[in-house]
Amino acid sequence: MDALKTPGKTWVELYKLNLRIKSLTMRSRASIKSHPLHPILIAFPIAFFTGTLIFDILSIIFVDVVFWVTAYYMQLAGIIGGVIAAIPGIIDYIYTVPPQSSGKKRAAKHGLINSTALI
Repeated sequence: MDALKTPGKTWVELYKLNLRIKSLTMRSRASIKSHPLHPILIAFPIAFFTGTLIFDILSIIFVDVVFWVTAYYMQLAGIIGGVIAAIPGIIDYIYTVPPQSSGKKRAAKHGLINSTALI
């Protein structure tokens, strides 16, 4: 049983300390089963905007309206996906990122740049 003890601390004390540390860490408020939504949702606008670029290039190369229409709808889906991905990002910005931290400043810059890109 002595092998399970660490110097000066019992397992119960370490468990309680671990719980206190977990309560101090940043946890996303916009999450499903502890998986944050913002990082999950940003993959969709990235994919749609990449597809928009590819289909715009194809429409120029092959001079075909079908590629242009596909690019249009992919761009529309990217804008909608970007707005949807921004919602959990805003929730995390307000409720999760500590005030007066460098993370708050980076998150504000990230949000402003991406909002500008959507406009």
